[in-house]
Amino acid sequence: CASRKERVGLGTFLGGACLYRELYPAEEYDEGGGGGGIVASAQVIYGIAWKEHESQQKPDDRGSATGRLTDISVTKTEGGA
Repeated sequence: CASRKERVGLGTFLGGACLYRELYPAEEYDEGGGGGGIVASAQVIYGIAWKEHESQQKPDDRGSATGRLTDISVTKTEGGA
């Protein structure tokens, strides 16, 4: 899609940080000597979706192949795996 963003923008994370700071303010000093508040972390989950469309290429009929996968030779290069 031409309108799809490839990644989450910096503004999204900055906005989230500002909201978090407002909702869970850290006290400047606590009995342990460190800041109070809540430690936060973020987990990013990527996913893709697919939906058929009439403009997409249709698969060939089963058994219509002109070659076999076993005919493809795969060789190792020196130093490679």
